[in-house]
Amino acid sequence: MFKWLGNWQRLNLLQIYIMYDNLPFYTCDKITIQKFLESNLLERVHESVDYKRSTGEQYTKSILYKYFNLTIRVSFFESGDYKELRSRGSFHYLKNKGLHNADMVNCYDAIEFLISFGKLFDIDLKTLKLTPPEFATMIQLPFDIEKTVQHTFFEQRKGFVVNVPGKPSKISGKVSNDYRLKVYSKHHEFPLYCEPNTLRLEYQAKKMRALHKLGIYTMHDLLSAENWIKIRELHLRYFEHLLIYDYTIRSPKDIRVKRKLHEYRNQIYWENLVKDSKNTDKYNRELVKLNNLSKKYGSNITAEIMIMVSKYWDWFLKTLR
Repeated sequence: MFKWLGNWQRLNLLQIYIMYDNLPFYTCDKITIQKFLESNLLERVHESVDYKRSTGEQYTKSILYKYFNLTIRVSFFESGDYKELRSRGSFHYLKNKGLHNADMVNCYDAIEFLISFGKLFDIDLKTLKLTPPEFATMIQLPFDIEKTVQHTFFEQRKGFVVNVPGKPSKISGKVSNDYRLKVYSKHHEFPLYCEPNTLRLEYQAKKMRALHKLGIYTMHDLLSAENWIKIRELHLRYFEHLLIYDYTIRSPKDIRVKRKLHEYRNQIYWENLVKDSKNTDKYNRELVKLNNLSKKYGSNITAEIMIMVSKYWDWFLKTLR
């Protein structure tokens, strides 16, 4: 689809496509590293030096480059040979000249972007091994976004905590977990580029084992439609366990139900259930009860969110079918 273009033309080509929120990679392939450096597209930012243990003389330990918003670090052995290249940053920002990542992309364009990125540097994407990435969906929430994020408490017994003070943004689990989920208002982050009730649900991998189980190891693996379908199922599987108190629930007349709802709207109640190792099943039973009450007396918020997320993925993948 793409012809070999001059550097300035190829840079313009990158403005056509949008990409995943964060798609970091590394490579130890010397030919690939050489091609990155010979592209004349990287801006050299900083060089660090170290001393050889055998002689005490200086040698270049690593060189830091920037490519738009991507950070690319090339490190060296004492001998001067390439050790590895590591890149981190949002491919999504490339299309938007670093201004934001608040628009959306379908799967066809995402795959074409990867192909164009490989051609830009004349590299084989099989040599770019993925490190923990981030994938996100964005939906137009028909509910109050601040109240929804505020009442997002748990997912699979992992508690949500405030991620950005003063903004509707929460993140689950600990840094040591295999993954973390973020639920936040994209409008509060980029009010000029998305609608006020844009809810972003972000899967942040902290380790690669979940993707490795799916057979996803390199950038090249993301050229496969089948692998994107696997990522969809992974994304939905994690988010379907959200525990969100439905703030729209109408107060029922039954005093016992009122008492139970009072408990359910308190995150400490759920924290105590998680801490109680003797009642590991009670948390799940109470979550089912809450969702039933939400369906009966409220807007069924959690289920509605998952329906919208599923539709987003259908839109994302429809260009492949």
